[in-house]
Amino acid sequence: MKYIRIIITSLIFLLILISSYGLYKNFYINTKYKSVVFHDNIHFDFQFLRTLSLSVCQMADINECFATARQIESGNFESWYDQWYATAQRIHTTATQALENGHTISAQSAFLRASNYYRTSEFYLHSNPHDPRIREASQKSHICFTQAIALMKPYIIPVKIPYESTTLPGYFYMVDNKKRPTIIMQTGLDGTQEELYCYAQEAIKRGYHVLTFEGPGQGYVLREQGIPFRPDWEVVIRSVVDFIITRTEVDSSQLILYGLSLGGYLTPRGASGDNRIKILITNGGFYDLVAAQATFEGTTKNAFIEDIKKNEITFDQTIQKKMKSNLAIKFFFEHGMFSFDAKTPSELMLKCAAYTLENHAHLIKSITLIVDAEKEKPVFQGQAQHIYNHLTCPKTYMLFTDSEAAGFHCQIGALLFSTQRIFDWLDQTLAATSSKISLN
Repeated sequence: MKYIRIIITSLIFLLILISSYGLYKNFYINTKYKSVVFHDNIHFDFQFLRTLSLSVCQMADINECFATARQIESGNFESWYDQWYATAQRIHTTATQALENGHTISAQSAFLRASNYYRTSEFYLHSNPHDPRIREASQKSHICFTQAIALMKPYIIPVKIPYESTTLPGYFYMVDNKKRPTIIMQTGLDGTQEELYCYAQEAIKRGYHVLTFEGPGQGYVLREQGIPFRPDWEVVIRSVVDFIITRTEVDSSQLILYGLSLGGYLTPRGASGDNRIKILITNGGFYDLVAAQATFEGTTKNAFIEDIKKNEITFDQTIQKKMKSNLAIKFFFEHGMFSFDAKTPSELMLKCAAYTLENHAHLIKSITLIVDAEKEKPVFQGQAQHIYNHLTCPKTYMLFTDSEAAGFHCQIGALLFSTQRIFDWLDQTLAATSSKISLN
């Protein structure tokens, strides 16, 4: 039947489009891709690169990562967990011993690495949201990170952001006690705010205070509070901005909002409802999740949604069968149902329909930088460009390419080059904005 063909084909596109760091199909398309470790498994290979890439800020050590990865059975989620968790435990023990012996620099580095390895270990465990290993590894990752930052200067302060009837966790990275421009930074679908440590470090070197946070559906908020994603991220951003402008170190006239991956959708949606955001940076993301894949299939968003509604059982059975043989589909639906609080694949897809910038993009008043990556263009169908085209605010489009070794989604593996270009643009934009203000 036609609807089954549309559903099956679109799934491949959809799972890649929404996944935080999921450039799965893109590796297939790019014939220049060379495996790092998992020669028959591009999905594991990408997640390995993601963990390894944080070595630039001491959150990984190169041969620790390679030695761990070589012990993993390719495609085996349990093996992935076992080996990364074992490495995390070993480095955690090293950190604790170093601290007890008064070696604070060594302890700081080891706690950072253990935090990253614990995060990596539970990445593929989400088929059962109640698996106790998810929370255990998440908690240990969080604990190790907080132990590391307690030993650091400049200061990184854990904060709690009031949000509805609860709080959201955050870290405030301070250059000093002076009033400065401040970047509010967030991750996407399957990341944690601790992963943003490297990005924040590059920002504070350049004189920016940074607030990282996790919202509904992300990291600690999902695992500890059980709060799933919501499409109207403007509600979340208003709470975060309300909080950060109360700090005396923050120049509330120079607030920057930076979102990576799914955060490339969440932050524009957030900025559309809060004009206190003066500069917006999106790195990966989409304009309208379901409309994009519907267009790809030659149909409309409404028609695609109606097909799923009319045939939910068949849709779910098809997906469940595919999950048994396709790692990409398995991960997307397991993590997607976990983080969106969906009981079935069809329910997850129907919830995705609300994730759109339609009727919101034109409300953004911030000076905006849209960051795109060459290798995700075939998959994302020009979604970064699509966001750019719908903006009516001052805007810039920035493309990272394969020839620069920065063509992957969110420039994974090229963090230093990515932050160089993005923060140089930010420096210049702020300087130009301040100059205009001073002349008036």
